[in-house]
Amino acid sequence: MGLVSNGFALNIQLIDGGANTANMSFDLRSADYATAVTDSAAIIAALNPITEAVIRQYSIVEKFVEDTLSLPAGTVHVEDRALMTLQLTSSPLKTVNHIVPAPVVGVFQGASGQALNVVDVNDVDLRTYIAIFHADGEATISDEEDVALNPTGGILRGVRAHRKSYRG
Repeated sequence: MGLVSNGFALNIQLIDGGANTANMSFDLRSADYATAVTDSAAIIAALNPITEAVIRQYSIVEKFVEDTLSLPAGTVHVEDRALMTLQLTSSPLKTVNHIVPAPVVGVFQGASGQALNVVDVNDVDLRTYIAIFHADGEATISDEEDVALNPTGGILRGVRAHRKSYRG
């Protein structure tokens, strides 16, 4: 059981004259990263003559899949979300919303009642996760910005939210 490589993909973001973007994704047949780079260049060369949009950016990624997938319990739903407002370092007034799908009960202030609908900004696991967006972390958020390192780790507030779904 584990995540195993499942090949490579090319993701392209196109932009038009009105700054509207469209995304395209291509599953590559490439056997290794060097071939994926070559194949991506060929796809871009074939795409450019048939679109008036400009390639804003592209990425080549290696895909991984769980080779022995086991679904979580039937009560887990990705439509249930922890919606958090995070403070950015660029300005004390600038914030970004960040969503965690199917959050564990532990990231909320309690297991029932109103406390179940409020994110616990002091939860250790949640703060460890948000730390990946700090200046010394592994990732950026919202236009390549960093989350502020304030007393709550950058989390200003959060609530439980449910996204409407017809999937059941």
